[in-house]
Amino acid sequence: MNKVERVTLAEKRTEKGWHLIEAWLDDAGDLILSGREPSDMPKAAFGSTEYEYHRRIPAEYKDALILLLLRERFKSDAMFQQWLERHGIPYEYTSSMTVK
Repeated sequence: MNKVERVTLAEKRTEKGWHLIEAWLDDAGDLILSGREPSDMPKAAFGSTEYEYHRRIPAEYKDALILLLLRERFKSDAMFQQWLERHGIPYEYTSSMTVK
């Protein structure tokens, strides 16, 4: 698997402009979510219909974020395994059985 450094969550061009949302990890390990969206809201104040924003999640909260996203996204181990394989993410699997 190639190292993932940045992902695009949404991208769309419209007559109003370019809609883009990306996420990446900065050098400190913080998760950055950055967006650029067309909107009439900033036009009066700034003269432009596009605005950019950035949301920073500190590195110490990434593990909680990952666990919460996993809980919301996957309802079975099979779903999680299929997702890992589809994205080429290596994993180790072990199991055991108790016989009575």
